[in-house]
Amino acid sequence: MYALWIASGLLVGLLILACRLGGGSRSYCVSLLTVALSALLGVAAAKLFYVLLITVPTAPADALGAFLYPDADTFSVFGGGAGALAGAWLSARLVKVKPAFLLDQFTPCMALFFAFLRAAERELGTIGVGGYVPSASPLARFPFSIPNIYGEQLYAVFYLEAFLALLCGLAFLLCRRSWPEGVRAELCLFFLALPQVICESLRARCMKWGFVRIEQLLCGLLLLGLLWYACKSESGLRKRRYVPVLLGALCIAGIGLLEFGLYKSGIPVWLCYCMMAVLLACLARLEAFAIKRRSA
Repeated sequence: MYALWIASGLLVGLLILACRLGGGSRSYCVSLLTVALSALLGVAAAKLFYVLLITVPTAPADALGAFLYPDADTFSVFGGGAGALAGAWLSARLVKVKPAFLLDQFTPCMALFFAFLRAAERELGTIGVGGYVPSASPLARFPFSIPNIYGEQLYAVFYLEAFLALLCGLAFLLCRRSWPEGVRAELCLFFLALPQVICESLRARCMKWGFVRIEQLLCGLLLLGLLWYACKSESGLRKRRYVPVLLGALCIAGIGLLEFGLYKSGIPVWLCYCMMAVLLACLARLEAFAIKRRSA
């Protein structure tokens, strides 16, 4: 069933991308090439990121063998996304289409695929779950939680991730607003990565360096990088153009402190997550401000 979910996600992405490119025979050929390259490079990058970030620092002697591990938790989702984008960029170069144009059409489809990918984790046991849910809680039921082999309920974080990725993909597919080329892709990537910062914190199992959740860190750096790019691309030489980047860095630092103190301070866990959500909302507002100022 896991493979069926993945195949369905690729098929949906292929068909929607072809429709967004015009729907003709050339569109389907370009879409097929884009999806194929994105899938191949996505899998390769997902494994490479895992090996470089986990195996090499902890067990360098096992690094080569780690490339052969088929387990789903030996792949980096962030790395997979980076590889998929590289595949779309390469496809654009091969078919002589502007990369910014193709990425604008591709990134919402990629978000939809990630919704399928996360939903597929239901077939992998407890790989995408969070903490325990009290049996008396109204959340101790589908789709908020799933049972483990002992019948205990665990938060179904992967369903939340699937839902948020689905919302992101649909929002940028259905939005008719006209942006300069490349902006739709930037915004879609930003809002795909934004909620993942909290979702990675909620996961019980993830890639880690000590208490540092690696993919959460990578998402935070991506958000900051996209914010910097939005400010850098602003026309003219306005003063204080990089102020949003500085404020964004403070938000990222605040999230890092909250993550560190999540279970090591007297602050209630729910309050930590509320403050984290506020900081993420501030980041979203800064990105929207930077894009609006750049497009003015």
